[in-house]
Amino acid sequence: MAKKIVTPKKVPGTGKKKGFVQPELRGKGFFFTNDFRIQAIIIVIIGALFYVNTYKNYYALDDDIIMKENMYVQKGFAGIGDILSNDAYKSYYESMGVDQQLAGGRYRPLSVITFAIEQQLFGKCYGQQMTDVRDSIFDYQKKGIVDQRMGDLISERNQLQKDIKQTNMKLAPLRHGFQVVYFLISMVLLLYFLRNFIFRTNTDIAFLSVLLFTIHPIHTEVIANVKSRDEIFSLIFITLTLIFFFRYDLHRKSKDMWKGVISFFLAFLSKEYAIVLLALLPMGIMVFHKRKASEVIQPMLPFLGVVFVYFILRISTVGVASAPVDMKNQDPLNDPYMFATSEQKFASEVDRLDDYLWLLCYPVTLVSDYSYQHFPYTETTDGSFWLSLMVNIGLFALMIYLFMKRHPLSFALLFYFLFFSLVNNMVFDVGATMGERLIYHSSVGFCMIVAWLFIKGLERLESAPKNVIATILVIGLCVPLWSITVKRNAEWRDDFTLFTHDVKKHPKSALCNGNAGARYMDYGLAWLGHDSIVGRDTIHNVMKDSLKVVRYADTASQYLITATKLHHKYVNGYLNLGLCHYYRGRYEEAADAWNMAYTYFPSNVNLKDYEQLFVTKANDCVRKGDFKGAARFLRDATTTMPNDPRAWSDYAGASFMAMDFVNARKAFQQAIYLDKSLQATLNNGLGASAYNERKYAAYMKDTTNLDSAFALAQGYMGTGQFYPEAHRLLDKVAAARPNDATVKHYQDSLGKLEEKLRIANLPKPKPAVKN
Repeated sequence: MAKKIVTPKKVPGTGKKKGFVQPELRGKGFFFTNDFRIQAIIIVIIGALFYVNTYKNYYALDDDIIMKENMYVQKGFAGIGDILSNDAYKSYYESMGVDQQLAGGRYRPLSVITFAIEQQLFGKCYGQQMTDVRDSIFDYQKKGIVDQRMGDLISERNQLQKDIKQTNMKLAPLRHGFQVVYFLISMVLLLYFLRNFIFRTNTDIAFLSVLLFTIHPIHTEVIANVKSRDEIFSLIFITLTLIFFFRYDLHRKSKDMWKGVISFFLAFLSKEYAIVLLALLPMGIMVFHKRKASEVIQPMLPFLGVVFVYFILRISTVGVASAPVDMKNQDPLNDPYMFATSEQKFASEVDRLDDYLWLLCYPVTLVSDYSYQHFPYTETTDGSFWLSLMVNIGLFALMIYLFMKRHPLSFALLFYFLFFSLVNNMVFDVGATMGERLIYHSSVGFCMIVAWLFIKGLERLESAPKNVIATILVIGLCVPLWSITVKRNAEWRDDFTLFTHDVKKHPKSALCNGNAGARYMDYGLAWLGHDSIVGRDTIHNVMKDSLKVVRYADTASQYLITATKLHHKYVNGYLNLGLCHYYRGRYEEAADAWNMAYTYFPSNVNLKDYEQLFVTKANDCVRKGDFKGAARFLRDATTTMPNDPRAWSDYAGASFMAMDFVNARKAFQQAIYLDKSLQATLNNGLGASAYNERKYAAYMKDTTNLDSAFALAQGYMGTGQFYPEAHRLLDKVAAARPNDATVKHYQDSLGKLEEKLRIANLPKPKPAVKN
């Protein structure tokens, strides 16, 4: 039996601390053992069995943003400084050419640093090379330079993207393995804390609490989604802070305080949730060590100092970031209540509170996204609003009552509500309606409550084999939860598997539809010999299965059309919908979809690549002499990128050669409007288009008017490709005016021009071969 721990008693008038006798460590043995090591081994084995199949997974959801698309991670050790000094999504924003998108920013460097270390030790680092190439391409695009060097840079970028993807895929099993190890470490630490400081008089409750947390399917997102390592690290260092602070309050050893302070700082570097400890630490020792409020102020001062240091560090790196405030730039995927009235917003936020509780109690239908349109807005007249309000008010009132009684369950409810307050949108807008990962910390409190009720209920059973009953019930719970967890882990294999499953469960989610469509399109593009890297149109290449491309594109477009209907500003939805239309040969529809993306996100870097797809097709038409076809594709290019003067200039030239002088004139004017420096170059084309437009209109009004025909022929003589039509018009005039010297002069001039053109196009003679 463990010995009691006694702290020194306060001697009146000396100012020394009152004594506290910590209860003996004991348990009922309902699970056949009270030994910490055996309980820890059981937790580790069960946790490993529940999550061992994640090693087969690749990446899903935001994994690529944090790892593959994060050039700081791709630099390995060299990127750690950048990770520490920037927002978690800064590198991704740079690659997209945008600024901060999430309110408050995201400063969570600790888990990202581990990804960079893994990249350095077990992968290959292309980050600096990719950054240099990307920045060079951006610079060329800003200057409007399109030459061989630009083409080489794009080819180099595409190859680097392939290399980065390949090495990232090789690291996937390793990263998932580390993820499970970190999770199991957090469970062992949590077991140690709950046994030694919370449920010291009944270690069965501590063991069952951790066991329930370990097997709860709602945690599949955190463990199976590598990006969510920040959640696991946060819980690890929060638990360590609790351990060292409780230990310090018992022994008053400065090393425990310093360990607690360091753990607290690392918890902040993991995730902002550490701020909750400013309330949880003092209230915890008030409950279990029977301290008065006045006695907990001084021990908390070093932790307040850490908060100050952290926020100075955060502001100096992330800054005072905020999401866009004007309606044009807002996105309901990051601001789900932007279309709700204030009453609907409040009612909806309250309504989501019991949705979390329901998932904790019945974690069967799990999805990766609960964002815009997944939940309809709630009214204050809805019964679900009042039910949620009453349930949570009741639990909150119970927490206060139990805290006044210093009951152990008050700590569990505190754990639940304090962390929950950070993610439920009632205090802070988190940019999401709800999420399974968001309830990760709060579920510790939930599992503590369930375990306490279970063990206390078991204790009431008289003359019954309690250990057998407890074991049977736990095994009976583990089996179905294991089945749910393993199945859900498999659904997190990659984006395609995840979203094609989730969209069927929740078809009203714009993001689920958009991502499902995007993944189907990726599968289609794979049949072209590449993934989502554009710029190489190989749809007609031999051995490429264009039928499969179209089939996948058909399926993808259904989801993407739904997504853009649910969310009419969904930029990624429009981008991917455009790809679907393009590879189905519906070029005008593709351009219209990309134009919608341009409307809401004109600086999106993908649009330039998609514009180039049309330019490439137009060039193919020009080589074949099909200027009408070229003009059609260049018109689509200008629809895709309406602010590109060179696209308008090319469209003007192709339209002119296709004898579409009306559109040629308008395109020349638009090109000059967008870039005044092109005026000197394009003035002649603009003048010729305007002249031919007028003369053609006059001729078509009365084709028997010989003056109109003659004037139009004069305009056509300025362009070699128009010579046959100029001949026809001059011959028509000459037939009616056989003695007109002016007409004859123009016929002779046209003949000489044709001869010069013929000679200029003759192949050059080969040099004589010397004997």
